[in-house]
Amino acid sequence: MIAAAFIILHRNQINSNNMKFDLELAKKGHPVQTVDGKKARIICFNTAGGYPLTVLIKYEANNLEEPHLHKENGKYLGDYPHGYDPEMVDNEKEYFVNVYKDRNGKIFLGDII
Repeated sequence: MIAAAFIILHRNQINSNNMKFDLELAKKGHPVQTVDGKKARIICFNTAGGYPLTVLIKYEANNLEEPHLHKENGKYLGDYPHGYDPEMVDNEKEYFVNVYKDRNGKIFLGDII
């Protein structure tokens, strides 16, 4: 008898297809993350002072979001690269696949939908 299971695969947002920060895309709600892989969201684009972007960065260890101020070009510290700099990410996609196990215990995957 063949047993079947069902799993959901998520494409990781942290991948090589991430794009350089684009202010106009960010204003349209395109998802961002930090270049070091933390989830982030921009909540304000006109904060007073020289750092108009307010970016909430999520820290998984304590499940908190912390605000950070960024320049209009996305930079956290002047024009120097930093792990908190935002980058554009591909939208997360959800895939479905059937996982099968045959009589001999061999596991194989069906088509990814």
